Amino acid sequence: MIVLCVRSTERVQGGFFTALVDDDSGGTKFEVPPGLTKVTILDYSITEYINVEADIYFPEDQGIVQIENFGIHLAADGTICYGMKIEAVMDRIRDKVSLDHLARLLVDVHQDSSRITDSIVSAYQLSLLDLVFIGDRGNRDKINIITAEEIEPKLPAEKYMDRGENENELKQVLGETRFAYDISEEDVIIFGNHGILLCGPNSKKHEPTLFSYLSLTGKDIFIQNYFSRVFITLDSLKNIRKSILEAHTDPNSLETVRNKLAEESRDIIMLEEILAYVSESLDTMKIPAIPPDPAGKKLFEVLDIARVRHELQRRVTDLHKNTKSSHHELTILRQMSEGMKEDRMFSLQETLNSNTKLISDVAQANAEQSVCLTYMQIILSGTLAFAVLDRFTGTWSVVNRDWAANMIDQLLGTPYLWFIFNMLLWLALGYYFLKTVKKRGTARALLMDIKIRLNEEINVEMLDIYLSEKSIVTENIRYDKNGVVQEVTWIEAWLRRAKWGGTAPKITVTYDDEHGYLLDVHVHYSKSEGGLKPKEVREAIMQELLDARVVAERNDDDEEYDEEDE
Repeated sequence: MIVLCVRSTERVQGGFFTALVDDDSGGTKFEVPPGLTKVTILDYSITEYINVEADIYFPEDQGIVQIENFGIHLAADGTICYGMKIEAVMDRIRDKVSLDHLARLLVDVHQDSSRITDSIVSAYQLSLLDLVFIGDRGNRDKINIITAEEIEPKLPAEKYMDRGENENELKQVLGETRFAYDISEEDVIIFGNHGILLCGPNSKKHEPTLFSYLSLTGKDIFIQNYFSRVFITLDSLKNIRKSILEAHTDPNSLETVRNKLAEESRDIIMLEEILAYVSESLDTMKIPAIPPDPAGKKLFEVLDIARVRHELQRRVTDLHKNTKSSHHELTILRQMSEGMKEDRMFSLQETLNSNTKLISDVAQANAEQSVCLTYMQIILSGTLAFAVLDRFTGTWSVVNRDWAANMIDQLLGTPYLWFIFNMLLWLALGYYFLKTVKKRGTARALLMDIKIRLNEEINVEMLDIYLSEKSIVTENIRYDKNGVVQEVTWIEAWLRRAKWGGTAPKITVTYDDEHGYLLDVHVHYSKSEGGLKPKEVREAIMQELLDARVVAERNDDDEEYDEEDE
């Protein structure tokens, strides 16, 4: 992938590169800020490595002149080695370069080398680096290997680890110093957390050994950052678990948890892929042969490359376990999120059932009030009728008749008997009216809505004739870009109630008048008055539409109508 990015296989190799992505690839211009990298291909193996030379053209502050040229080795195992020979720093030319100046130079080299890498590797590789280094790939850790022909003052190795002036100077470029060795009478090597310093006239002879150790140390730094990134992922999964357990406190928790799980799932997949690359890189790494000279043997023994690789392999094995545990945790959280969704649906269903029960109670109460109003109308009409008769016949009472006078005298003559008789009659009539209103109110609340979805071609002219014979209650028309949708509602004639099982249902048809399609039929049916079942109601309305030649007759093996009952 790296080889193809820098066009090593093309006739015209190399060129100027930038990390800026063209957001308008179809435009007529591509403007980039100053700061390009000129890449020249030196040699390559399309499956193993590529060596390039990069000239840096990044802008510097006013008054600073910097000529910067890198040699870069990009290996198939992921190792990237930047090589540079320092010819002058400030007023020091070639020799006697101060560690103070060198420390400042290395900071700039680290930043520029990261920018070079951003220019020549693929966007997917950059996304992997962003994942491991948490979006700060430009400042990722690097290992420094500094070779010098001479160091002043020239001291035995242990003198540099004096916990004083000498060691503090070395910490500027090597980080926290760990140990130092004399690999020969003239050569000394000093180890730090972020670098190695090899000084002596024979330092250049040990470059193959140092490169192998550099590759392992770079992988070690990468594994350390990977280790931290895995625990960040585990901590994120812990927060997701907490959000799931406290889902009742946040109405938007389900969507938030799903988004976080999707992000963590993507990160874990990429982490597993990265770990596979690191494991493959360590397994296929070739340990260099032991140098024949005594200094080389001593350096090889000090670096102990085989042991370092073995330790890294063991750490990668442990990381496989950590990554696998995060994958298992992700699986469990997905199951918990599904349970959270089911709990949310169950709670919603309970609320819906409760609301439906309340609506049912309100509907029954309205039906009872309607029955009460009907009885009141009957009573008032009777009272009015009796009053009209009184106007024609004069005041009339049963007590004016001889046959009733004796019986009434006995009732009125007995103490409290007439009062008791009135109270009993009042209670009897009240009980009768309450039971009747309750029964008829419940019966009126027994309603059935049947919706038949057809989406079937119809004869619009016959439909117009059919609707002209109905008592239209409402008619709604909606004009949109897809057609003219009409919704017509009527109540069947009371004389035709025998066809509908003893009731007159309210029917609504929705159709596309422009394209001639019947969309659906909605029947509002009273189960208290009619005795038809949903299937019989559907057959009745469809048969009526067939008889009116609104729809064409269907074969028996045709697909049944889509029906919704309530």
